[in-house]
Amino acid sequence: MATENKVETSAGMPQLDFTTFPNQIFWILIFVLLFYLVVRYIIIPRLEDIMSSRQDLINADIQQAEEFNKEARQIEEEIEKTMADANTEALNITSSTKMQVNDKVESAMKEIQETVQKQTLESEKRINQIEKKSKEDVQKIATELCMDLIARFSDNTIKENDVSKMVGDQIKGNSYD
Repeated sequence: MATENKVETSAGMPQLDFTTFPNQIFWILIFVLLFYLVVRYIIIPRLEDIMSSRQDLINADIQQAEEFNKEARQIEEEIEKTMADANTEALNITSSTKMQVNDKVESAMKEIQETVQKQTLESEKRINQIEKKSKEDVQKIATELCMDLIARFSDNTIKENDVSKMVGDQIKGNSYD
């Protein structure tokens, strides 16, 4: 045994002992083969399944996002159409309201003009009546004045009707020469 110990100690580092190389190569090949088989048949298929399910999930999310995008575009188009319709309706309402207001203003103006014309005619009638009454009053006063003057300055008696006729003719513009 002493020789065995001597051989073991004389070799130095056991990793560099060439007598153990075939044994190490055998176990390395076994380990590498087992590792390859585990990676090839167990780990890689699971990773492929995970990657495949993730890709399917991503594709489903992309498809759903595209559908949402299409729906959003449709909703946006509907909103734009609704806004355009609302604008058109607002313009129609505005124009019809303007027309109604214009019609009301025109009818009010016509009523005002008619009222002014009626009031003007009534005022002219009243003025004519006042003028006629004033002429009658002037004629009456002038007749009374003439009668008083004739009675004061003359002994003649004239009928009131004759004096009234003369005063009326003078007022109208007929002269007695």
